[in-house]
Amino acid sequence: MAITLTANYQETLKPETVALIDELCGDDGEYGLPCALEFIDEYGEENFAEYYTLYVDQGEELEYGIVDAFVSEFGFEKLHRIEDAYAGEYDSGAEFAQIQADDEGIYIPSWVEVDWEESWENLQSDYDVVEFEGCKYFFRRWY
Repeated sequence: MAITLTANYQETLKPETVALIDELCGDDGEYGLPCALEFIDEYGEENFAEYYTLYVDQGEELEYGIVDAFVSEFGFEKLHRIEDAYAGEYDSGAEFAQIQADDEGIYIPSWVEVDWEESWENLQSDYDVVEFEGCKYFFRRWY
């Protein structure tokens, strides 16, 4: 049952959740009520109480799509490490491997052909690829 109706969330949610919403989203609050209720719809009251502030901070820092992808794969418990884990958004493992080589400053003459797919095969044990809403997000496994 969706609870995003702002008219009845106070009757639908636990009193401690309503109090937290009032604190975070009230007149002096930092967050908007519709976003808070949408989060509760998607992730539940318990996660709201424990992780909403971190979720919003990370969403504003990185992007909400990245945070949602991370949470869908790894859960909220590791969300505090997302900045260490996030390696970027790429179309393929081959593109990721090529950009990693470029970022490392590896010079490859134009006459040398590199099999970037094979390079990705060598790298992929250190990364998780999360496909979320049409995007491929790359996260380091060891962070």
